[in-house]
Amino acid sequence: MARGAKEAEERKDVKKSKVGIKEIEKVITINLRKDLLKSPCWRRKKKAVSILRKILMKRTKASVIISRELNEKLWSTMKVRIKLVKDGDVIRAELMK
Repeated sequence: MARGAKEAEERKDVKKSKVGIKEIEKVITINLRKDLLKSPCWRRKKKAVSILRKILMKRTKASVIISRELNEKLWSTMKVRIKLVKDGDVIRAELMK
């Protein structure tokens, strides 16, 4: 019985550590195609950044900083893989390599 209790405690510790890691870093894929095809070609870059920021703020409930590499990638693609890193109250969105 004591052995089972020890195993249960170890499992709880593992779950807590996994939750802690998920809060610090998270990788997501966002498809912007559906929203971007509604806007004309010359406005898509600006629209992509605003849509991405809106989606990330809705998901994380915090202010978002978009990295330079991610911003440049939005010029040429409609689907991006993003790594979110939490720095205090701010979420940094970086391009996943």
